[in-house]
Amino acid sequence: MATNASSANDGTRQKLVEGYHHGEEGIDSLERSLQLADEIDQNLDAGAQTLAQQGDTLNSVEKNLDDIDSNLDRSESTLKRISLNICLNKFFIILLISLFVLLIIGFLVLGIINKTRR
Repeated sequence: MATNASSANDGTRQKLVEGYHHGEEGIDSLERSLQLADEIDQNLDAGAQTLAQQGDTLNSVEKNLDDIDSNLDRSESTLKRISLNICLNKFFIILLISLFVLLIIGFLVLGIINKTRR
């Protein structure tokens, strides 16, 4: 009987030891899972920060593009005014030169007429 009790105790002890080892393995697995979850959380935080920075950068780029577009519109308007002023200046210069040429021709004709009268 003592042998049966001893072997029953050994079997129970064996089961307890195996259960203990399984429990330790479960705890180790749980600790690794928690560590992995913490690393994932850190990566998610870093990713969120990166996305926020990229969003800020895109907003800044968009504002700069809007400023560039506005500057281009003003430049185009300024160039059109300059072009119009150049055309008007050419017109007035041609008009003045034509008047001077007509005056010179008129004076030459008057000079010829005066010489022929004498």
